[in-house]
Amino acid sequence: MAHSRFYIYCTLILLAVLAHEATTNARLVHKCIKSRNHKTTPSKEIIDFVGSCKPWTDYSCCTKNTSEKIHADGLLSLYKMVLDQCPTIKPMSEKCKQHFKHDTCFYECSPNLGPWIARDRVSKYTRRERFIDIPLCADDCDQWFQDCKDDYTCSGNWGDSSSWNWKKRGSPEMCTQPCKTFSEYYKNPKTFCEKIFDRSFAYGSNNRSECMQLWPQSWRDNLPVAQLHAKVK
Repeated sequence: MAHSRFYIYCTLILLAVLAHEATTNARLVHKCIKSRNHKTTPSKEIIDFVGSCKPWTDYSCCTKNTSEKIHADGLLSLYKMVLDQCPTIKPMSEKCKQHFKHDTCFYECSPNLGPWIARDRVSKYTRRERFIDIPLCADDCDQWFQDCKDDYTCSGNWGDSSSWNWKKRGSPEMCTQPCKTFSEYYKNPKTFCEKIFDRSFAYGSNNRSECMQLWPQSWRDNLPVAQLHAKVK
């Protein structure tokens, strides 16, 4: 009798622990960061997104208004950040711009990035949290760098707010460093992915069950990877 009670007690404890872990994991996976543009919680948009943010129409941390701004001008409307930083030398190519639009949609819209959310100790205006070391698929990093390496930028770390003159935001005059090609600033795809936004990304593998896709077919494509990482948090 005592043995049976002990067994039942242990079973109930195990079920409670598993339920707690499942709830915690779900909260980590289905979560938006605290920022100016993000929703409080992810949800479906009534009207489908167009362009770069389309994969997140069914379930997103961004609104249709945000997606339209990204589609129109990348980072400009949202953050007064110019992609054409060195226009007198060479305007940024469309294929390079497209990667940055994909990245902005990934950042603004993804509902699966909870395992990598951390407090932002630098930003005072646009957000209270940020992402750190999201394992971006290596082929995404490789292609992004390949398509941008001959284009020009004026920063070796776009996520370092001190590298920009924010009084001149919205124009190339916000540059405080010299114009160089991406390949001169970043050297290779791994350095590029890990430094472009101050460790938001880590250079991942090419195993889609382990790495996050920058521009998936659907938000669901990245869900198993987020769930995997949520389990070890």
